[in-house]
Amino acid sequence: MQTPFARRFAGYVNPQALFEEYLHVGYYPFYDGNEQEYYSRIENVVSFIIDQEMTQFCGVDPAYTRKLKAMLLFLANNVPYDVSIAKFASYLEINKNTVLSYLSSMQKAELLNLLYTDNKSVTKMQKPDKIYLHNPNMHYAMSSAQKIGTIRECYVVNQLSNNHTVEYGTAQGDFKIDGKITIEVGGKDKSFDQIAGIPNSYILADSMEFPIGKKLPLWLAGFLY
Repeated sequence: MQTPFARRFAGYVNPQALFEEYLHVGYYPFYDGNEQEYYSRIENVVSFIIDQEMTQFCGVDPAYTRKLKAMLLFLANNVPYDVSIAKFASYLEINKNTVLSYLSSMQKAELLNLLYTDNKSVTKMQKPDKIYLHNPNMHYAMSSAQKIGTIRECYVVNQLSNNHTVEYGTAQGDFKIDGKITIEVGGKDKSFDQIAGIPNSYILADSMEFPIGKKLPLWLAGFLY
């Protein structure tokens, strides 16, 4: 069933075309038409946050800022990342608790989004189950090879986590929202196989202009920010 909002909105603009542009260059307010310049500015912002803000306000040792940038670059090319705190600790040559503290600080600085399978039981020093970059534009600025599936998931986490609790799905569905709604993310041909029989479950599908039953256009998630 087509919702009145989606039908009216698509009557004025092409939401899919605008959405694709947003994924590349729409997150930060300083895009002026030059894509490469825009990505360079994102890299500069990231460097400033790590070099200045995280050392001043998050207690990050300035000696580790270079390695934190390298770690962020590694994540950009490997997200969504199955977290190995031991590997990060070995690379940074610091203890595991400090790594967790730095990851938490990077989330607060809006460089990363950390996901857990059960937010209610998360402890201060618990490792996240998945790590995403904070927004899709960071992927295009920092990753050497973008994967559309990762870009879609990053977008969903970014948009929904602003006003909702987003948990990482385990056996069924990609994400659980507010502990009630199960979301699977994919292309327009994504099937319901992975969430079959789950109450309050939906697919957020790319390359769609209108909802079809419980399969909703991915771009609609942007209206929940």
